[in-house]
Amino acid sequence: MIEIIWLKKVTDIKDPIALVGMPGIASVGKLAIEVLIRSLNAEPILQVLSDDFPPHVMIDEEGMMKIPECQIYLHRNSDLKQDILLVSGDFQPSTSQGIYEFSDRIAETFKKLNVSKVVATGAYVPGEYPETPKVFVSSTGSKFQEFFTKLDYIVPMSDGVINGANGVIPAWAKLKYGIEGVCLLAETVPLLRLDPRASKLIIEVLNDRFDIKADVSELEQKIEEMKGIFDQVKYHLLQQRERQEPRDESESASYIG
Repeated sequence: MIEIIWLKKVTDIKDPIALVGMPGIASVGKLAIEVLIRSLNAEPILQVLSDDFPPHVMIDEEGMMKIPECQIYLHRNSDLKQDILLVSGDFQPSTSQGIYEFSDRIAETFKKLNVSKVVATGAYVPGEYPETPKVFVSSTGSKFQEFFTKLDYIVPMSDGVINGANGVIPAWAKLKYGIEGVCLLAETVPLLRLDPRASKLIIEVLNDRFDIKADVSELEQKIEEMKGIFDQVKYHLLQQRERQEPRDESESASYIG
């Protein structure tokens, strides 16, 4: 069961693009979208509930309970002809069926709101520690992919799979509703609970490609605070690599967005 609740009725949304960042490895996509929501002062307009979200409630600092949810926010972009919808949530659905049902309802909602493009964000796990992280891109159409690969640090994916809603939503939106989609995956390390470096890179791509002008100072502060953690993770991975057999670089890789 998936229930979508209007928190605020809106009209006259201008040719919106949708930016998606559900929880995944190192919260790369989720953190990027949350920072965008705050920076752009986007307002929540839709609440999405699913019985396939984990069966527990979250407790806030005042002891209040909260059911897991996904929310869709709206930023009216007065400088451009396109408004922006932003999607994030507390959890991804727990099962394959739940992922597909959730992705269909989100994509169907995009269609009803006349969304022209879907950009999902997430994490890419490389074979080594990324000294200078890159963004990998896969899309539902070559023209939309070329729109992003014009940037030097964006690399088109040529292999592997993208697991979870961040991969399924843009692909499903194209398949069922004819909406072009793309997935942007920034390099990160699974050992990190949070990777503001990767999230900042995602926002920089969106700022450049869509002229959003979101503030990334919040992420820059987090990066500074986590310098020691990045160094520890790098050292741990180097030690681990020395103890293991050489990795077969020809192996097909799997990525969780």
